[in-house]
Amino acid sequence: MKTNDKLASSDIEQSIIGCVLLDNYKSLEIIKDLNLKENDFFYDDTRVLFNSIMVLAARGEKIDLITLADFLKCENMLESIGGYQKIIGTTTIVTTISNLRYYINKIKELSNKRKILREIKEVSTDIERMTLSDLQKKLTLMNDTVSDTGRFDNMFTSANNVKEVTKVKSLSTGFNKLDRALHGLEYGTLTVLTGKPATGKSTILNQIIANSLYYKIPVFLYSGELPQKKVMAWFKMTVANSEDIKEYTDEYGATKYGLDIEASKLIQDWSKDLYIFNDNEKPSEANLINTIKYLNREKGVKLVVLDNLMTMITDDPTNDEYLKQKHLANSLKKLAKTYNLVVILVAHEKKKSKDDKKNVTDMFDVLGASEIVNLADYVLHSQRNIIKSKETGEIIADTSGIYISKNRIEGIQGVGMDTIFDKTRKRFYTEGGNELKRDYCYRSKYEQVESEDMPF
Repeated sequence: MKTNDKLASSDIEQSIIGCVLLDNYKSLEIIKDLNLKENDFFYDDTRVLFNSIMVLAARGEKIDLITLADFLKCENMLESIGGYQKIIGTTTIVTTISNLRYYINKIKELSNKRKILREIKEVSTDIERMTLSDLQKKLTLMNDTVSDTGRFDNMFTSANNVKEVTKVKSLSTGFNKLDRALHGLEYGTLTVLTGKPATGKSTILNQIIANSLYYKIPVFLYSGELPQKKVMAWFKMTVANSEDIKEYTDEYGATKYGLDIEASKLIQDWSKDLYIFNDNEKPSEANLINTIKYLNREKGVKLVVLDNLMTMITDDPTNDEYLKQKHLANSLKKLAKTYNLVVILVAHEKKKSKDDKKNVTDMFDVLGASEIVNLADYVLHSQRNIIKSKETGEIIADTSGIYISKNRIEGIQGVGMDTIFDKTRKRFYTEGGNELKRDYCYRSKYEQVESEDMPF
């Protein structure tokens, strides 16, 4: 038995390994946040397991029982740590990662105590030969260990080291008036798009996605309400030029619009940089975020569209829906900032009470936790206004618009643009019809380059 056995806990060290195997993403984020290091582990087996996990994480590989065992086997370390059963044993100790922060803090506390004990033993052995200056240095070192000041070195920087930002890149929405007000959606930001059902949120997103693909910006889309086939069918109609849209009568005698086989195939090929979350996969927070990280690294994805909040499954263990939404919003905001992404999250609008006389919605009308809009850099509202005749009940006016409820970047809010919806083209357009005339050039044989009028 080692001298410092009393200042160590094999169970807690194994629990940390087990937490990582249960939930890679969230556990590694906590480990990074608390600055857990290999040297904080006392036992050789858990130290080796932790180091192996960090190597796999640095490679961007998924960490589970199989991948970890294979790595150790390739490094000729599997048997030395107790074999495959040792790895399995770490997962049986914990069933949730909810206590991971406690485990890490406890291990770091024990590690610091061992460091102090070593220093005390060294001082007691050499004190007769030490000068007062040497002794003072030792005492200072022990004090630093107790306060763990070392982990704060990277948490601040001098103001004179902060570089001036001259031009910030942003992503065009494809709506000129909206882009002028927003200066585009800045990279590294979270946008919340809200509105009542049937106000055109999905169509707005389709046009933003199509505009991004036109400028060779890869996109990831999660649609929680429509299967992939219907998502693509609607998207193709949004992208299609008028001459490729054909009118036909369905089996019930209703007038419908669709694409011919050639146009459909051309748009399909043109959409190669649009990546849609698989219908058969669980839309959990971890799955979505890990997928986004992978697509950013491997495919260059810079625009992330998540439609919508209510269909996503958070990894927060609590039963409080508001806390879960807060946790998810925090994760998405951090993801956008870390990977310099434009993340657009669709959230439903609250149902207004009969006493609410507001004509225009604001950012506080978003359904769910208030932290969603607090964390958002932009909040956009899609709105539809239907006016009916009092005498006949017929619709005499049907207008729509996109309005800025929050704009943290530029400060301009409370403005927007009126739009008209073309049900044949599946597009919104503004006065002058520029958006309706837009040709995304899916028929072009040549690679698109940035046009002179591209604002960003």
